[in-house]
Amino acid sequence: MQWVKVLAKGQVGEEGLAAWLAREGLGPLAYARCRDLYPGLAKRLKPDRYSAVAANSLHQHNLQLVTGSLAQAGIPCVLLKGAAMAETVP
Repeated sequence: MQWVKVLAKGQVGEEGLAAWLAREGLGPLAYARCRDLYPGLAKRLKPDRYSAVAANSLHQHNLQLVTGSLAQAGIPCVLLKGAAMAETVP
């Protein structure tokens, strides 16, 4: 978490750091990690978190539709990567 050290030292502002984290796809993770220590940064990342939750909910719904259709057709499938992790990691 090098970016937290940079923020703590005041080398970059919350706005710039939040924008960079969002551009790199790290906004939701950073929000979860910093919401207690850096509430100002977390506030700037909160929309990214909500966007990720909405997108993941849509992906999960679509995955259920596809796996359900495959199961009805008698076609076995194996979930890989993120889909498999979402099913096994709380």
